[in-house]
Parts: sequence; C-alpha cells; structure tokens
Amino acid sequence: MRPIRYIGPFRSVSIETAPGRGRSVKRGETIEVSDRLADSLLEQHDRWIDPEDSDVPTGTELYSIGYPWGM
Repeated sequence: MRPIRYIGPFRSVSIETAPGRGRSVKRGETIEVSDRLADSLLEQHDRWIDPEDSDVPTGTELYSIGYPWGM
C-alpha cells in the first residue's frame, strides 16, 4: 500500500480501488492504494502526487503553481 494525493481540477473524483470497489477522493485528500494503482495514477502528474515527496505542494500552495481553483 502506498499513499497518493489528488490535486486535479475537480472537487472530487471516483476511482476503482479494486474490481467492483470504488472510492471518492476529494481534492487535497491523501488515500492509501495498492502500489500498482499508485504507480498508474502517479503517471497523471497534473492530477495525482506522492505526498511523501518533499517538493509536494499542499493546501493553498496549489493556487500558486497554476491551479486557479485553489483548495
């Protein structure tokens, strides 16, 4: 399991965490998913980030890197 954070343009998104099982994730929320799913989602650099990366923006910092919707 690995943590990931949603930073995309929508207030929340739904993802399939396992076959037949889904979950809603709010912008700015960090969740734990399988390593395989984390790797796949992290390929979408403008929507998902690794919160353990020291250069990861949090909170209102998202606004300053070009996300006009803020948090």
